[in-house]
Amino acid sequence: MARATGLVFLLIAGLAACGEGPKSSPSAGGAGASGVEISGTIAPKTPDTAKLLVFAYVDVPANVAPATLEPASVSAIGPDRSFTLNGIAPGSVTILVLADKGSDGAIDPGDPIALLDDPGHKLSALQAGDSAVIKDLAIDAAQGRAVAAGIDVRRRASATSAAADQRR
Repeated sequence: MARATGLVFLLIAGLAACGEGPKSSPSAGGAGASGVEISGTIAPKTPDTAKLLVFAYVDVPANVAPATLEPASVSAIGPDRSFTLNGIAPGSVTILVLADKGSDGAIDPGDPIALLDDPGHKLSALQAGDSAVIKDLAIDAAQGRAVAAGIDVRRRASATSAAADQRR
């Protein structure tokens, strides 16, 4: 898993160095345009955002550490402290933040990681076309947690409600 994640990061870094390419990279099994998009910002007082990566995992089984799985999408942090994860398959999404000490794009032993605390389960049961915005993500790597000032989810309108709106 670490090797595949590293290769994904190298691809992102290579494309970014050319001045083109995405800030995020869906895995090969990503949902593409019909998937879920999650964007957000890192809290202003977070140091060394250049070494942070944000990972999205879908439908992580109970008692399984997300870092042991293949991520659905990975994003570097932009100079404006923003990130975008796209092409995520529908489902319940777990967000992990990596402080990548080795700058290799892989979760290595000793690299601090933090899981987003989502007490309202707002990132659960996301459907194709849904989007979420995570505001001011603060990382406490010592505790292994990340908290957000807010998580806003925009649900894609269903075909039924769209048809009902057109009849009105």
